[in-house]
Amino acid sequence: MAINTTRSLASTPKAPARNQHYIAWGVILVAFSAFCVVGALSLVGGHHFIFRSTIPIFGQLQVSRGTASLLGSEQIEQAVRAERAIEVSSVITTDSQSQATLTFQDPYHDGASIATVTLKNGASLVARQFSRPRFEWSAAPYQIVLDNIVGEFSIVVPADAPRPVTVQIGEPHGVAARLDGVGRYTVNANDTQLSVVNVSGEATMLANDGRAYPIPLGQQGTAQVTDPSRFMYAPALVNLLGNAEFSESNVLDFNAAPDQVRALQWRCNSWQNSLPAGGYSFVNIDGQPALRLLRGGGAESHGETLCVQAFNATEGLDVSPFRHISLRVRFKISDHSLSACGMDGSECPLMVRMEYYPTGSDEIATWIHGFYAKTYGDLDLPVQCDSCGELHEVINTDRWYTYESGNLLTKLTPDKRPGSILNLKFYSSGHQYDVSVREVELLVDQAAMPMITAGNP
Repeated sequence: MAINTTRSLASTPKAPARNQHYIAWGVILVAFSAFCVVGALSLVGGHHFIFRSTIPIFGQLQVSRGTASLLGSEQIEQAVRAERAIEVSSVITTDSQSQATLTFQDPYHDGASIATVTLKNGASLVARQFSRPRFEWSAAPYQIVLDNIVGEFSIVVPADAPRPVTVQIGEPHGVAARLDGVGRYTVNANDTQLSVVNVSGEATMLANDGRAYPIPLGQQGTAQVTDPSRFMYAPALVNLLGNAEFSESNVLDFNAAPDQVRALQWRCNSWQNSLPAGGYSFVNIDGQPALRLLRGGGAESHGETLCVQAFNATEGLDVSPFRHISLRVRFKISDHSLSACGMDGSECPLMVRMEYYPTGSDEIATWIHGFYAKTYGDLDLPVQCDSCGELHEVINTDRWYTYESGNLLTKLTPDKRPGSILNLKFYSSGHQYDVSVREVELLVDQAAMPMITAGNP
C-alpha cells in the first residue's frame, strides 16, 4: 500500500524564529570568545617570545690543574685535561688534585665574558642553564643556573658584560642563592650547609623554606640544610693588600720618585744578566684586567720581573692578633723556556715570596712557593728550591689557576709562624717566560685590623 509522504513532511513543525535567533547569537558569542582566547594566547605567546624567550650562550670547561670529568647528554663520562665546550645540564666534577674553570661567553657580542666559575678540588655541579634573551631589546638578564653544587667555588661576574647577569646556585637539598650583577663571590656547599661570601656584589640566600636572606658586602652567609631557621652571618676574610686586581692606581714603577710611593701599592721592576730585557704591562684577558710579566726574544740568561708590596721597613706589618693568615693568587702561565723551575729549582715562571719575622723572633724568615707548567727532556730537576718550604706546583699551560695557601698559622711549625710581615713579592724567574697575574690577596680574619703604611723593599 502506498504511503502519502507529502502530508507528513508538510505537517512537521518548524523551529520558532526566536529560537533560531538565540542559536545564531550563541554561535557568534562562542566564535567571538574563541577569537578572544586565541588572540590573548597569541598576544601572550608573542610577548613571551619577543621579550622573554631565551637562547643558549657559549659555555666552556677549562682545566687548570690535573683532569676534570665531564658528563654530557649522551651520559658518557669524559676525562678533560685541556678544554671542552659544554652543553646544557652537563655535569662537571674535579678530583682531590684537580681544578677547573667554567667560562660563559656571549657569541652574539663578540664572545664577551659573562661569568667565570672556578671549581676547586673535590667539587661538582650541574650547569643547568646558561642563556640570554633571544632579542636585544629585551631587558631580561643573562641567566646562569648551577644545580647540585658540592665543594668550593669562586664566581666572578665582570664589569663589562653587555647586560645584567644573574647567577643562581642550588645545593642538592634545596638551599639556594642568587648572585646579581657585577661582583666576586666564594661559595662552599656540603651535606649540612651552604655558605656564600659576598666579596663584592649583591647576594641573597634562599633557604629551603622560602625565606630570603640578603648577604651584605664583606660578609659570609650560611644556611643550614636541615634547619632553615638557622641562618648565620659572619665577617669574611679581608685582603690586607687593598685591591686584589691591578691598575695604574696600585702599581708603580720601582724607579719612581719616593714621594710617589703610597701604602697598598705594588712596585714593579725587571732585571736580567744580559739582554733582552723583560717587563710588565697591564692587559685585559677574558674580560678581566691582569698584570703580564714577559721576557722573550730568545733570552738565554737569567732574568726576573717582579712586583713587591713592602710595609714598615723596621717593624713590618704586625699580624700577631690574627687567627688566620693565608695567600691567594690567581694567574696563568702561558709559556716558559726552562724545564720546570731550572737546575736549582729556583727559577719558576711564577714564584710567591714573603719575608717576615716569626712570632717572638728578630731573625727574618722567608716563605716561598713556586709554580711551573712545562718540563723538557729527561732531566731529573728539583721541584723545590733550597730555601723553599714546599714543593713547587705544576699546573696546566695557558689556564687560569687559583692558588690558596691555607692558613699559615696552622700550616707552618710554631717557630715559623708569621708575627710581622716585612713584604710580599710575586715574580717570574728564568730565561723566557710569559705569565699573567690577575689577583693577589693576603687574607686575614677581622680580629684586629692594623694601620698599614708603605715601606721600602
